[in-house]
Amino acid sequence: MPSFLKKNFFPKSRLFKTYFIFISAAVVICLLGSMLPLMYLVSTSWIQDRLSRMLIETQYIASLTEVIYNYDLDELANIKGTLELMSQNENTDFFICNYEGDIIICKEEEDASLCHIHNPLKISQNVIIEAEIGLKRKRTDTMDGSYEDAHFSVVYPVRYENTDRDFVIIASQPLFKGLQENVVGFMRAFLWAGLITLVIWLISVFMLTQRLTKPLQDMSDATKSYAKGNFGYRVKIKGRSTELTELAGALNSMAGALAALESSRRNFVANVSHELKTPMTSIGGFIDGILDGTIAKKDEERYLRIVSDEVKRLSRLTAAMLNLSKIEEGTMDLAPVKYNISEQLVQTVLSFEYLISGKSVMVEGLDMLPPVHVRADKDLIHQVIYNLIDNAVKFTPENGKISISAETGQNFSSVKITNTGSGIPSDEIDKVFERFYKLDKSRSLDVKSVGLGLYIVKTIVTLNGGELRAESIPNEYTVFSFTLPAN
Repeated sequence: MPSFLKKNFFPKSRLFKTYFIFISAAVVICLLGSMLPLMYLVSTSWIQDRLSRMLIETQYIASLTEVIYNYDLDELANIKGTLELMSQNENTDFFICNYEGDIIICKEEEDASLCHIHNPLKISQNVIIEAEIGLKRKRTDTMDGSYEDAHFSVVYPVRYENTDRDFVIIASQPLFKGLQENVVGFMRAFLWAGLITLVIWLISVFMLTQRLTKPLQDMSDATKSYAKGNFGYRVKIKGRSTELTELAGALNSMAGALAALESSRRNFVANVSHELKTPMTSIGGFIDGILDGTIAKKDEERYLRIVSDEVKRLSRLTAAMLNLSKIEEGTMDLAPVKYNISEQLVQTVLSFEYLISGKSVMVEGLDMLPPVHVRADKDLIHQVIYNLIDNAVKFTPENGKISISAETGQNFSSVKITNTGSGIPSDEIDKVFERFYKLDKSRSLDVKSVGLGLYIVKTIVTLNGGELRAESIPNEYTVFSFTLPAN
């Protein structure tokens, strides 16, 4: 077989072969299974129709013999021509016998005693009696042993009152011969129709099976590609929406998410490596300088403060990674209490006083904060507020402004932190809460971030039953607001 045909018309997919063979076998079995009851119905209908026609024909012969008999009994033998003609036309043997079962007139001879075919034939008395009382006028048997094999038979007694000239008209045909002709004709027509139907079915099954299994094969190839780390493979989606196309679309979406996650993971590894390397290099360099006397005694305190800051930076990084691990494992425990979040806001902002003063940033709203109570994990919410204030101070330019507000609602209390500055581009506003995402790729401002802060903040707020939102107008302001249960 040409390789072209093998490649394009006989896919190597085992699933395709299984489906195709199974459905094709089911189609063939259905066709063969339908043939048997159809043959039975057709044969039964044909037998009933044939017997009914034979009965009509015997009745016609009976009426004809009655006319002839009324004029002259000797002329009854002239019915032979009619019997012969009807036998040829109907492919049926018509003959007349007396009530003793002896054949008296047949299509072969005017005197049936001279016929080598009908002379040996003797009709059983039981057959004649059953026909006379209407019990078995139409038969499909050997006529009580009158024939060696089964026949279609119609036995029609003709009795004239007050006479002894009664006779019986019989029409018969071999059952096997008649059925054979009928069944062969039916089988020939059925086989032709079945063959055409089978070809159409097989083509349809082939196309349907290929349509069903091709996406599955593509998805199998895609998963193998993903297992090797290649997330660029995409399943081709064709046709209208079905469960398979939805599955293929979901697989493509998953591949996109995995690709983004892999990219984030690589960026995370690079960022963490950088964040760990830089402070450790600084710490090691400054300590070595102090120990070997490179750094003067008078400058030791200043460099030790730098070392302390770098150690705190490493501590924050470690804490963020630990929290991330707990969040992903679902092991972060909450200890919700009801407390005044306004006090927490003021205390957290005061811890940034040095940085705020250094940039001449104006802070508004602290002196007007009303008591706002929430029910949440106080330590975790402190981390939320700290990260949001830290971002606000970090991205607010010199002489900029930070506004803080809080209010109590019926079921939820809300906190809003606004800062002026370059803002967040509209195409990135929905990405700032993703893991490992860093808005400032140049590190010019966000040099201490590895892209985990806002992701952790959002997760903590969600775990406490609240919601975190962000909105921004570039070059004007950025607002981060969150809600927490009030009771």
